[in-house]
Amino acid sequence: FFLLIMMANDPFACFGGDGSSSSSDDDDARTNNMEKADRLRDKSNFEQPSAVTDLLHKHESSFEMFDATLASGKGLRAVVAYKQGDEIMRETAIMRIPNSQPAASREAAEQLHKNVIQRAYNSLHYESQKSVMALASCNEDGTDVARTPQGVYNTNSFRLENDPKGGLFLTIARINHSCRPNVTHFWSPRLQQKLIFAARDI
Repeated sequence: FFLLIMMANDPFACFGGDGSSSSSDDDDARTNNMEKADRLRDKSNFEQPSAVTDLLHKHESSFEMFDATLASGKGLRAVVAYKQGDEIMRETAIMRIPNSQPAASREAAEQLHKNVIQRAYNSLHYESQKSVMALASCNEDGTDVARTPQGVYNTNSFRLENDPKGGLFLTIARINHSCRPNVTHFWSPRLQQKLIFAARDI
């Protein structure tokens, strides 16, 4: 679930929701939009020194990062209008981590999970590591515990539909939660990307 703040008439327009409950008409609209969309197409974050910086710079005419509040940190807001059904963005995960680990105990599974996240983080470009660690960690921030890659991943990652691995998306992670969503999101196995569409006019 996400929040996107519009700079025009509706300053608290939100965007989010889960695409799994959409109708077949919505699915058809998504398919059509996938074919014609020109935003964030076919560019893997793994190819970018800093995914957040490069993606926002390339598509700065569509949305921008901003400081929301001290409590919620940085977010994204639209700087152009979107119609219902428009594709807003698509993004490749910077990290893909198995959702579960085979182990003899919960503690062992959690340690394996932590180790896999750390290895994936260590393999990233230094600038991408900085972008990952700039995201929030809800169980570590505001405490005496230092922010860790595991804390950031567990806070910001998505389980992906019908996929054994979850994903961390640097730009999508900046879209804040809302109880009044105005976008929907879903995972495309064909593209290996998560797509964001306007669920209503923004």
